[in-house]
Amino acid sequence: MKIKLQVTLFFVAILLFSCKEKSNKLELFPLKEGASYGYFDASGKEIISAKFAYATVFRDGLAIVKLQGNTPKYTFIDEKGKVVFNKTFGSVSVFSEGLAWVAPNNADLTAIDKNGKEKFSIKGAEHVSIFKEDLAAYSVKDSVGEKWGFVNTSGETVVKPQFSATGNFSHGLCAVKDEDGNLGFIDKKGTYKIDSKFKSAGNFENGKAIVQDQFEEKFGVIDEKGNFIIKPKFQAMKADKDIFLVQLNNKWGWCDAEGKMIIDCKFEEAFKFGENDLAPVKLNGCFGFIDRKGVSKIDFQFAKAYPFNGEIAYAEKKKNSDNVYSYAGFIDKKGNFAVKPKFIGIASDLVNYFNNDNAEFETIQTDYFDIAGILKEINVNNPANFSFNQDVSEIVPQLFHKKLPANQGLDLTVFFLRKITDEAYLSLYVIRNNENKIAGFWYKVELDGKSFYKPNELEKSFIKNLKGYTKIEAPDEFINQGVIKAYKNNKHILLITGSNLGNEFIVEILNPEVNLDGYDSRYYGNHQNTDTDDLASMKAMELFRHEE
Repeated sequence: MKIKLQVTLFFVAILLFSCKEKSNKLELFPLKEGASYGYFDASGKEIISAKFAYATVFRDGLAIVKLQGNTPKYTFIDEKGKVVFNKTFGSVSVFSEGLAWVAPNNADLTAIDKNGKEKFSIKGAEHVSIFKEDLAAYSVKDSVGEKWGFVNTSGETVVKPQFSATGNFSHGLCAVKDEDGNLGFIDKKGTYKIDSKFKSAGNFENGKAIVQDQFEEKFGVIDEKGNFIIKPKFQAMKADKDIFLVQLNNKWGWCDAEGKMIIDCKFEEAFKFGENDLAPVKLNGCFGFIDRKGVSKIDFQFAKAYPFNGEIAYAEKKKNSDNVYSYAGFIDKKGNFAVKPKFIGIASDLVNYFNNDNAEFETIQTDYFDIAGILKEINVNNPANFSFNQDVSEIVPQLFHKKLPANQGLDLTVFFLRKITDEAYLSLYVIRNNENKIAGFWYKVELDGKSFYKPNELEKSFIKNLKGYTKIEAPDEFINQGVIKAYKNNKHILLITGSNLGNEFIVEILNPEVNLDGYDSRYYGNHQNTDTDDLASMKAMELFRHEE
């Protein structure tokens, strides 16, 4: 979620080729020790205990942490490790220009200040990115896909959503992608200043932007008028202050501001110099450090190494036959470990910071999903207009397979993975008894995308809206699992499951005379008890999703 392009080539391009230079060095490092992330100083001392599922770099005195648990929960802490807002969210952005974005539970994306005060929300926004030069990009969905526009710090739309993707504003210009997939640059009024003629484009820094040619797909550098300063000739480029890290023939090196090579492309991987005199590079499978003339200064001996932060750099030891992990610590400028290797992971946001790249949490997605739209598709009174004790031969024309399987133990599929919202698929099955009558029904909702972990929310809303039903005791084997709730009226028994373990919400509708003590709930092993299992493979499942 580095910027707002999500799953497009443009996302990849900006992720790799834009940068924001920083001069401040870090005091606390989010690193993984054991199973969790904590914060450590340059001496390796644990300052904030390693108890988080994930952690980011501190920016403006605040950091994002992900709490332990089955569902994603993020919050902000200060440099003493204290949670500052006493709230958790499904998604949050880093702070930029005094504001951050949060995704409240099943609500619109909201901007907050550093005191946690809500400033405004963007109704119906699907994604939103952090503020740059007082503007933040946001997207809305239409019948074609997502369209991006810009909102100011007062919550007013200043450029209406119209672009397929956007970058960040810098020097008053921002890269945008048109409906044909080409990129150009607009000003803060949404007017094109550089025509759409690039395949990908990064942000302007120091009056220059890295772009990718449409035809040969090579990278070069343009000025603010769209003229090439460095003609497209590289496989990839990254701005490195006043020079460029470049790739040719799948190897990395450096060129100057005019495109002249100053360090030959011979390294398998490379990170920027930034403000340092040394840069980590990979040669023959190992990392070492070179100076700005390309001369080796620290031997190639590490499994991984990142740019220096002051006088230290994070580096991993080479694995040997006894190591399960490639443990890492901090080295000095002679290549010696100043902090004994003891860490087993580094936050990817910290890697970005070391490399002067964008923050990891710059764009977030709304937490909203259409609960009402899903639940209105579940008809507990007359599923598919069928009734109990109806002979199953009467419903054959409405079945998924248009025929009855020979094995009467199989449930019958009425419809299968019907797309009912952007993130929900619904299936309906008929339970038949030994007399070939309809004994019951069950609906299964499968959630996808950002709603994957939210079947419990469907359960809560479904139960809240039940009318005329009384809660009853479920069998011990149901209760012990803690997932099935039972309700009854004079017409039906309902078994309701919002699974904590997956993405499924199940409602079973049974004849009120059913003895639950001997009933095999469809929550257990439901994938092996329907007529779709013999006839519909996982490939078929994906096919139906695409067809919807």
